[in-house]
Amino acid sequence: MNPFAIPTAVTSLLAIYIAGIVYTHHKKTKANIIFSLFCLSLSFWLIGFTMMYLSTSAEQALVWARIGFSAILFIPILGHHFVTAFLKLNRKRLFTTLYLIAIPSIFIGWTDLIYKDIHLFFWGYYPRAGRFYILFLFMFFTLFSLNLIELQKAIRQSKQAGDHQLTKQYRYVFFAYLCGTTGVMDYIIKFGYEIYPFGYISALLFIFIIAYSIIKHQL
Repeated sequence: MNPFAIPTAVTSLLAIYIAGIVYTHHKKTKANIIFSLFCLSLSFWLIGFTMMYLSTSAEQALVWARIGFSAILFIPILGHHFVTAFLKLNRKRLFTTLYLIAIPSIFIGWTDLIYKDIHLFFWGYYPRAGRFYILFLFMFFTLFSLNLIELQKAIRQSKQAGDHQLTKQYRYVFFAYLCGTTGVMDYIIKFGYEIYPFGYISALLFIFIIAYSIIKHQL
C-alpha cells in the first residue's frame, strides 16, 4: 500500500460529497450545477491518479494516468465556465469551442503526444509530458488568469456600486481561484521535475471555499 495514494483518495471522496451537497441541497442555478460537475471532474482525476500511485507496474500506471487525463482536460474549462455563470457573462461561443476541442482530445490523451512515458518518483509513478502537453498547460494558465481578471473586475465594480455583500461573495470566489491556481505545479512536474504533486491540496482548498460561499451566501 502506497501511503501517498491516501490523500488523493480522500480528496476524491470529499469532492464527490461536496458535489452532492451543493447539487441536492441548494438552488440549482447554472453556476451551482457547473460547480458540481467541476467537483466530479476533480474526483475522476484524483481516482485515476490514486490508482496510478497504487500501480505495481509502469504499464498499469500509464493507463491510469491517461484515464486521469480525461478528467484533467475539463478542469480548467469547467473552472472558467463556473466563473462566467457566476458573474452572468455570455460566453456561449467560447465554451462551444472549448468543449468541442476537449472531447476529441480525450483520444489524443491515449497517445504519447500527451504522456510520453511514466517515471517512478519517491511518491510513486508519475507521467512525463509529451510534445502536446504544453498546450494544456497554456490552456490552464490562460483560463485561470482570465478567471482572476474577471473576478477582480467584478470586485471593483461591486465596490464602486456600494454593494458590500456582493463584494464579499466575489472576494471568496477570487481567493478560491487564487488557491486553485497553485495547482499548476502538477502540470509543471510532468516535465520531469521531482517535486511532490500537491495539486490535490489546491483542489481541496478551492472546492471548500466555493462550497462555503454557495452554502453561506446562497450563490
